[in-house]
Amino acid sequence: MIELYKMFLRIGLLSILTFTFFVNIIQAQTYTFTSAGATGREGPTQSEVNTEYTNTPLDGKVTVTNGIQKWSVPATGLYEIEVYGAEGGGPAGGLGAYMKGTFSLTQGDSLQILVGQEGEVGGSRLLTGGGGGGTFVVDDNNNPLIIAGGGGGGAAMLPQRHGTASAIANDGQCPVGGAADNCDYNGTGGATNETYSPGGAYSTDGGTSGRRGTGGAGFYSDGEIGQSVAFSGSAPSSFLNGGEGSDGAHADGGFGGGGGAYESGYDGGAGGGGYSGGGGATDRNNNSDQVGGGGGSFNAGSDIDSSSGVKSGHGLVIITPLSTGATNDVGVVSIDSPNVYCPGTHNVVATVQNFGINQIDSVTLNWSVDGVAQTSVKYIGTLDTFGGTGSPTVQVTLGSFNFSTNAPYDIDVWTTMPNGVADTVPANDLAEATKQSSLPPPTGLRASVVNATDAVLKWNGGSTTNSWLYSNVTFGNSPTNPGTSVSVDSAEITSLSPTTTYDFYVREVCPTGDTSAWAGPFTYRTPCSSILNGDYTIDPGQSVSPTNFVSIADAVDALDECGINAPVTFRIASGTYNEQLELEEIAGASATNTIRFVGPQTGTAE
Repeated sequence: MIELYKMFLRIGLLSILTFTFFVNIIQAQTYTFTSAGATGREGPTQSEVNTEYTNTPLDGKVTVTNGIQKWSVPATGLYEIEVYGAEGGGPAGGLGAYMKGTFSLTQGDSLQILVGQEGEVGGSRLLTGGGGGGTFVVDDNNNPLIIAGGGGGGAAMLPQRHGTASAIANDGQCPVGGAADNCDYNGTGGATNETYSPGGAYSTDGGTSGRRGTGGAGFYSDGEIGQSVAFSGSAPSSFLNGGEGSDGAHADGGFGGGGGAYESGYDGGAGGGGYSGGGGATDRNNNSDQVGGGGGSFNAGSDIDSSSGVKSGHGLVIITPLSTGATNDVGVVSIDSPNVYCPGTHNVVATVQNFGINQIDSVTLNWSVDGVAQTSVKYIGTLDTFGGTGSPTVQVTLGSFNFSTNAPYDIDVWTTMPNGVADTVPANDLAEATKQSSLPPPTGLRASVVNATDAVLKWNGGSTTNSWLYSNVTFGNSPTNPGTSVSVDSAEITSLSPTTTYDFYVREVCPTGDTSAWAGPFTYRTPCSSILNGDYTIDPGQSVSPTNFVSIADAVDALDECGINAPVTFRIASGTYNEQLELEEIAGASATNTIRFVGPQTGTAE
């Protein structure tokens, strides 16, 4: 490349300018929009987006207004747009929906892109969950192109908590088997009537609220604020009103119209944002099995694909050009391997695509690592046009390279000579990627089983040839090094205490001994083992046990969750207890089955 530059330099200034233009228009073919590190109810700033997209195809191409990202279409053609809604907050927050469609876009079209953010989790038991934000791609005239609903917030693994692929959002939900009179505070999912009402506002498509969870916002209308008089938060905003999440009293909704939630003895679950907002929820049964409804989705494209309950964490938007209308036009769309790997020799694999109107029977793939050219590969085979009977893409193994250290490696792959002639559109020939053998932390931490004294935790690892170290600690503590080793991506944890909140961490380990950072904490709470009866102690100086609580709040939580079937006495050890408590109706309590808190001297409360 240096020698080529010197050759142009000898020719003169005009050639230098031509060379510089050629370098600047080369770009990879996939545009990935993220939350840029922003969390909570407000979207990213311009500074955060600038940092996130440095050295990507979006570098310098995105402007931000109140968290909504704006991007201009670089060339006329067909584009595939994939959108993922954000996950709801809480131990079992619903996953975001997935939508995919094909769109005809014109160069210079301006798209508004709102990437949904994960709902927050809060409350004394960390079971109250804000709704996940919906993810939106909208044209500059505020016409929606494609929208994926966010998941509902909460603690229960009920099916309608996920963002839905349907345009109609889910209602808030009571626990399976819950008594009918415990469901009367659940909100309903938003409708999707898009006609103007006489007042000039769109008909309601925001979710209605539960007693302790707001409904998620829709595209046109805000969600409804929580029904409890103690709820001090705000309603989440529709996309047309900015898309801000609700500032829930204990758990905020995610950017993208996620609802906020409130805890008062029982936990709230808020609705997810989306094309229509999910309903808020609460229940008055003595457990925490409640969840807000997932938000609805929308797709104005062709070649539609969709799925409910797919995305954990924040939302995502991926835009991929499918065609340019040129003749012989082939480009590299991705560098697929190595991906997650340990130091050593690995194959380098890339995917190329025919963007033109001619079938391609051969193309040369060139590649380099850290600027050092590697041996080129000529692919011979048919790459069909987009929409043809064959595939317009193919994955090609370029060769192997020894990635011997943990240092980052810069890989460039580019195409030349499709059908043995010069490429018509060189702008899409090149893809660049930085690969590093340092392992990323595992993702998708979750609980598949939680009992009173045992639990099964799972995660998504990078490679089945690796192992993992996990640490399970009581809430608020750091992971214990080095951790417990397992060879599969799950752990069965025993000897847990009932009605106790735990933090779970896990990290991946290469055969060479390199480890990722800890992933977590994933917070979960064990249920009660039995209905309370008899005498218990409240003593922070002793360990948690079936008969000892380390705070008054923990004892109250046990009452809320387990109920009683006989008189119960809590004997409080000497000390200072700076706690704010709220006791609601306890299942099983009566004039006979009393609850007594006895102080270290003579103080007693009933």
